[in-house]
Amino acid sequence: MPHLLVMHGVENFERWFSVFQSQEDAHEQYGLKLEMLMRDIDKPNVVVFMFEVDSIAKAQEFMSRPGTENIAAEAGVTGEPLIMFLDTIK
Repeated sequence: MPHLLVMHGVENFERWFSVFQSQEDAHEQYGLKLEMLMRDIDKPNVVVFMFEVDSIAKAQEFMSRPGTENIAAEAGVTGEPLIMFLDTIK
């Protein structure tokens, strides 16, 4: 099963997390199942999360849907995110 890994900075973790949680229905609709959500120990406004994805195409569709940039701005995402699709080896 493929995975989607995302890492980015945020202005305020609590604000970002609230917006992230508000997207749970959309995540489910696009076949994204949250497996991991972490914060950098030394930089707590850097978040890393990973979804198991039903389909890479559906995950890409989710990330490029209209309004995504507005949601990221509302959440206070800073800089360009690191986005990787990963394949499980072991």
